[in-house]
Amino acid sequence: MKSYASLQRIFTISGADMCVKQNMGEIANHFLRQKYHFEVPCGWCNDPNGFLYWNGSYHLFYQHNPFAADPEDFKMFWGHAVSNDLVHWEYVKPALAPGLTYDNAGCWSGNAIDLGDRLGVFYTGINSKNKNQVQCYAESSDGINFTKDFENPLLKETLCSASNEDFRDPQVWRHGDYWYLIAGSAENDYGCVLLYRSTDCRHWSFMNKLVESFGELGSVCECPNFFELDGRYVLLFSPHGLKQRKSVYLIGDFNYDSGKFFWDTYGEIDWGTDFYAPQTLVDAHGRRIMIAWANSWDWMPWFEKYDTSCFGYSGAMSLPRELSLYRNQLQSRPIRELERYRVDPKYWENITVNSNEPFYYQAGDGICAEIKVAINLTSTTADEIEFRLRSNRDKYLSLVCNLKKGELIFDRSRSDSASKIVRCCPLRSVMDSILYLHIYLDTSSIEVFTDHYCTNQSNNFIMPTTCRNLSIAVQSGFCQIEKLETWGINI
Repeated sequence: MKSYASLQRIFTISGADMCVKQNMGEIANHFLRQKYHFEVPCGWCNDPNGFLYWNGSYHLFYQHNPFAADPEDFKMFWGHAVSNDLVHWEYVKPALAPGLTYDNAGCWSGNAIDLGDRLGVFYTGINSKNKNQVQCYAESSDGINFTKDFENPLLKETLCSASNEDFRDPQVWRHGDYWYLIAGSAENDYGCVLLYRSTDCRHWSFMNKLVESFGELGSVCECPNFFELDGRYVLLFSPHGLKQRKSVYLIGDFNYDSGKFFWDTYGEIDWGTDFYAPQTLVDAHGRRIMIAWANSWDWMPWFEKYDTSCFGYSGAMSLPRELSLYRNQLQSRPIRELERYRVDPKYWENITVNSNEPFYYQAGDGICAEIKVAINLTSTTADEIEFRLRSNRDKYLSLVCNLKKGELIFDRSRSDSASKIVRCCPLRSVMDSILYLHIYLDTSSIEVFTDHYCTNQSNNFIMPTTCRNLSIAVQSGFCQIEKLETWGINI
């Protein structure tokens, strides 16, 4: 894994900023850099932090190690980027640096709040001596330069029976006369989310466990994000200890008087290998928009290594997605701003794909592309429909709709990716007459949406730029495609 040993590591905002600026130019031109996903300019990034619309701009903060392309000892800064459209991101110097007694081992994840003429951020501070996890606050008048609060840490312990060792990732919001804060934690190795209340955003009292479990929520509920959506409440979090599950959602009802969330629906936000710690914001149009870290941790079952670390960077974000509810499931659609960058549109209809006669088509340059397809299942006899993407001779990505088993299967075993993973998830649309797929390809990632945007897969991959062919095939029977639309994406 590449690090910048030639530069002195100065654990200040100016030192981190200098490191990024000295290396980001060369990294930006690397052939694996994505074109329309946010990627760390230099070094390492993981969780989005403080995803916020403030003063007419979108702000994305993120966990950042500017000095190496891996997490090392998790001594994290808060990286910062700003956008007007959630597609083009402008680098801003880091917002937070580790250094004070309570956060000298890292400024970990948290969220941001809009205070009108000021921007506030809550984060978890880590102390190098005892590794305590405490909740801290910093504030800015210009959205760039932040001052840590003199009363930090604002929450030194859980103030209840939950673990002080696993106590992190605060989210703060205002409702009525009170501020509310949630944080992920655990009790007796069962994940829970803790709820606090304050009148001044500084002094907090424990209110209740928003949710608690007997194992179904994992051993720790990391990075909780709680909000109202379409008349119900939704909790997003990333559980530890559930193996294949990485980012889940709960839908239910919430009572502010008791501080208890009564959930009735449990689902996976994204079934791919590379989607973690999602955060949301509400923008000027009233949209609830979600973004997530598009990578995975080394404790996940499929992990082998970070593919781009040897090139001086590792870490990206998912496409921003607009959230809604559909039949009491979480529905996430790629933001409409992406349509502005469509080029070279192509359209086919009434295609019959026969066994052993692949249908080849074009989508932009075959590397950065958008693909929408509608398959008539009533007229289709094939048990499996395979989409081969980024193919060339013996290398390709495979996306299979198994209609017999009701499964969507992504396979990168014939790519250059370190992890030769096959990722499978339910395909509920086999019960419908039409199967809709919406696919986004970027230089080194794929995001697939189906089941009315309620089933999604986000996966990274490594492929040579010579791999550009696209095809649809069946092994037996035939597939009836009603409509196929494609675009290139030019940013």
